[in-house]
Amino acid sequence: MIVTLTGINLEANFNWHYTAAILSDSGSGTASTDHASGTIVVNLGVSPSGGPTATFGDCRFDMSDVSLSLSGGASWLYNAMISLFRDQAVGSVADGVCQTVHGSIQEQLNSQLASIPLQKDIDDNLSIDYSLNVNNGLFISPDQLLVAGVAGEFYPKGGKPGYAPGNPGQMPNSICSRQYQIFVSSWTVETLGFAAIQAGLCQITITKEDVPTLTQPLFKTDFYAFSAPGIIKKFGLGTEVEWYIAMNHTPTVNFNEVDPISAEAGIYMTIRAKNGDQFEDAFTILIDITAVANASMLTNDAITAKIRNATATTSVVSSEVGPVDVTLFGELVKVASILITDAANILLGEGIPLPTMKGLTFKDPELRYGDGYMAVATEIDYDPNA
Repeated sequence: MIVTLTGINLEANFNWHYTAAILSDSGSGTASTDHASGTIVVNLGVSPSGGPTATFGDCRFDMSDVSLSLSGGASWLYNAMISLFRDQAVGSVADGVCQTVHGSIQEQLNSQLASIPLQKDIDDNLSIDYSLNVNNGLFISPDQLLVAGVAGEFYPKGGKPGYAPGNPGQMPNSICSRQYQIFVSSWTVETLGFAAIQAGLCQITITKEDVPTLTQPLFKTDFYAFSAPGIIKKFGLGTEVEWYIAMNHTPTVNFNEVDPISAEAGIYMTIRAKNGDQFEDAFTILIDITAVANASMLTNDAITAKIRNATATTSVVSSEVGPVDVTLFGELVKVASILITDAANILLGEGIPLPTMKGLTFKDPELRYGDGYMAVATEIDYDPNA
């Protein structure tokens, strides 16, 4: 990548000396200009750990209108004769600028790039992987845009990324003219579900103490007398019931322009009845939930989402009490869907943190959607001293 610089305000200090026959002299000088220009070759790459790298290569500066001033020694004489060695002096200053680029500026750049996290803990249970694809994780697109391919994979805290099924697919290079665009694939959100399952966050036991008083009758065998009459025969009337709810498979997530965020998940719900001091499985149903969600920018560097509508269908998976009629489970599924949605919103409310670095601030970010992705499009401010 070739970076072109124009209209540079530059002031450089330098030392000079000469030796001619038995004569020699030395002193200091300044070079200044408001119109310097130049080009720097920047070589982009990815480190073995997946971090971005950028090294400066060939460097050239044009300072033809530079103003030179010497001091020290017989500087009054040399200032009068400066045109005799102007080209050499300007060339030396330009070389010095390039040495600074390859030295201290390169070090500052390396420090800034090193501040970009490759993995980040979300909470006590989950982490996210920001590492770049080693083969093509950082490149210049045909339309001269800087493109970074970030993994964007959630995984259980303390574990390792790289185990989520599927892949993020091909993301666009750009969808608008805004300075900074981050694409979040639907696969990234799916890995959130996968990681939550692996971390044990997608299973819960619910008892009558966990629900409002009006819904507590759902936690007695009497409620199931018509839909699963065998439960009365096996456990008796008035017996306490609990629900075990678990998501065992990664949900599917879709992004598109019409319904920005939609998801489908299969939730297994086992009705357990008390037998002595323990609860035993009575039957298990599968609740297939289809949900639509809204997303928004939670902070300068995170996206949050909330489910705004969910519908469900049910089917019987297994039964220890004989026939089960799921058509009579309307109230049960309604309550279960609310509990599942609330739990999902807590997880989604943590937000998806975006890859950024110290000193980078988003200005008026907006969310846009396309086939398979959600994009953050924003202007940016960057302060390397922040």
